[in-house]
Amino acid sequence: KKRTNNQLCQIRHKNDMQWYIHPSLQSESSCYFKSADGHAHNPTFSYKRLNLNLATLSSKNNGCFIIDATLDRRCVGMPDSFIRTITIWCAVMNRLVWHCNNIIT
Repeated sequence: KKRTNNQLCQIRHKNDMQWYIHPSLQSESSCYFKSADGHAHNPTFSYKRLNLNLATLSSKNNGCFIIDATLDRRCVGMPDSFIRTITIWCAVMNRLVWHCNNIIT
């Protein structure tokens, strides 16, 4: 199976194993979001984990999927890093792009 232009690339979360992603859709890159970055009603942006490679790949591929196989039996649903941290990261990146576009134009 070969990736076509209309298929989003799949990027693995660092604590995940690669076998969850089909080789033709897999990116060589990975990302790492830590749930503590957006925990306890303290929305913060981590300067240690910028994940700029994710922003670059998302831009080139019109988006991407982040694959994570975290299994937390206490939690029913998505891990905290997906619920809080990635949404904060997306908001900061969108604001940055908006700001840069307004400076250029």
